[in-house]
Amino acid sequence: MLTMLLQGIQAQSVLWSRLYLQTGSRGCFPQVAATDSEGNLLIAARYIMDAGHFAVVLLKYSPQGDLLWARTISQSGQSHYAEAIAVAPDNSFYVALTRANTDSLAYVQRWSADGTMLWSAEVNLSTYDVIRQLWARASGVEVLHAYGNGGIGYARLIYDANGNLLAQHLFPFPQTLTQNRSPVGMLRLNATTTLLIARVPDPDGILQPWENTLLQWLSDTGVVQQELLLPFRVERYAQASDGSLYLLGSRWEAGPQQARLQFARLAPEGTLLWERTLDSTEGDAIPDVLATLSTSWLISGNVESVGGRLTAIELGEANGTRTGGQTLNGIYRAVSGVALPINAFALLIGQLTADSERWKSFLQWWRPDGVLLGTTPLGGLSQSDEQPEWLLNAPGGGVYAISTVNQ
Repeated sequence: MLTMLLQGIQAQSVLWSRLYLQTGSRGCFPQVAATDSEGNLLIAARYIMDAGHFAVVLLKYSPQGDLLWARTISQSGQSHYAEAIAVAPDNSFYVALTRANTDSLAYVQRWSADGTMLWSAEVNLSTYDVIRQLWARASGVEVLHAYGNGGIGYARLIYDANGNLLAQHLFPFPQTLTQNRSPVGMLRLNATTTLLIARVPDPDGILQPWENTLLQWLSDTGVVQQELLLPFRVERYAQASDGSLYLLGSRWEAGPQQARLQFARLAPEGTLLWERTLDSTEGDAIPDVLATLSTSWLISGNVESVGGRLTAIELGEANGTRTGGQTLNGIYRAVSGVALPINAFALLIGQLTADSERWKSFLQWWRPDGVLLGTTPLGGLSQSDEQPEWLLNAPGGGVYAISTVNQ
């Protein structure tokens, strides 16, 4: 049985822990989370209801760990999944859902701060419809959506605060072998421009397909002002305080037949400032975490090689210089990292312990200059798996850590 574990951490100490399991369900798995301007924690989780179908529960916790309210979203004979969440300036919030049975339908919903649903809008562009990201504005919400039938394309939708669809800009799947143009994410760059990030197929990759990354500077009216194609697959992205962009992904190397971690920085207008392959990740690599603090950065990736498995953690400066880091040998996985107002990074890591073969979580606290400040164990509340899922900022320089407990 999956149970959700919430923990509030400050000054490298656990202040409180809470377990949540929906009454009458057979599991609860956190899917997306966010915080509002008052430091309250919003979570959308799925749980198993009748006949093996999934429902969604929306939860709101105070900074002290008190459950303020819970709301369920369900329909008999259908499964619901939470895909994205975004908080508006007035602390209302938007949530993206998928309802799936033989077809998938997407929904954008707006909820008030006290847990009242204000409106729900259906998105049904094709057989497959899944919202990948929401970006809340004072005037409404921006939606990055994947859709298709026989291939995957993407769309950018704009709704006003009352749920009216203002714009719909479509980017259908390409006529290539893989017919896949998969959205990764978006960033609101200024009052009129949004950056869209999508993975696109290599047209020459017939026997060994590996995706490139397409960046599009898109105006609110749907005009693509600029495009940039990068020869590696971007998985994580973050914006620095000066508006520059950090991109973390993987590049395929044909010789050893391995994916290597690739890291790059772009100027706000798209000029490539630098790009490098991580030397500490010799082997088949998966990018996991990218966080920025001012113009400093923290990245982490998981690597498998002939010599075994490792997790690489690196910190560095705006010019790409590495200032510090660590290599964890064994079965570890960094899942989430945040920048703290105390001029530090927090990194949430899971470890598969050798003695019990159970996942346990811990936090690392890093200075931007690469100095490890300390480690906070989070596991040990049960004899079962405690698998880390999310890390979010909390008031007072603390963090919320969210895990799944397999009981």
